[in-house]
Amino acid sequence: MAYDKKHIASLEVADGYNKLAKQYKEHHKHLDSFEKGVFLRFLPRDLSKKNVVDLWAWDGRLYRFFDGIKMWSYTACDIASDLLAQHPGKDVKKVVCDMEGALPFDDGYFAVALSFFVLEHVDNLQWLSQEVHRILEKDGEYIIGHFIQRRQIIHKLDGESFKINHIQHSPEEIRTIATEAGFTVY
Repeated sequence: MAYDKKHIASLEVADGYNKLAKQYKEHHKHLDSFEKGVFLRFLPRDLSKKNVVDLWAWDGRLYRFFDGIKMWSYTACDIASDLLAQHPGKDVKKVVCDMEGALPFDDGYFAVALSFFVLEHVDNLQWLSQEVHRILEKDGEYIIGHFIQRRQIIHKLDGESFKINHIQHSPEEIRTIATEAGFTVY
């Protein structure tokens, strides 16, 4: 993994992550170092009767943190079908979806929505926040993991270098947009 250089191809998100699907596990240790499963403390104590959606579930990287946690249902949603196909969860509903469009879920269906390391790939955060608010039940929780990446990562695969489209969003921008969508932010 290297960082931003000029004149490197920039791929659409689905194309880039489908291209990286087989090698994506190599990034787990790097990504895990940021959040270390700390998001678990923000989950409701009892998920046994709750529907959970992992928006941009990747290859199920976060799913292993749920080991031993019973939940009513778990839905893994991602734009990269090849990456999502690697999700290891049993009884997991896998849905290919684009966070820039209407989420293919019923209003008020989920109690918890997760989005980790995804917002930098979403241009219209207002739309996504409104859609997540729509698919959550009245007092549902939206848990976001986000880090500021100053330079784009340059991926190297089979002698080819490429970036994946990336948008910088500040924590203040995310907080404002989430509040405007109806979330209580803490």
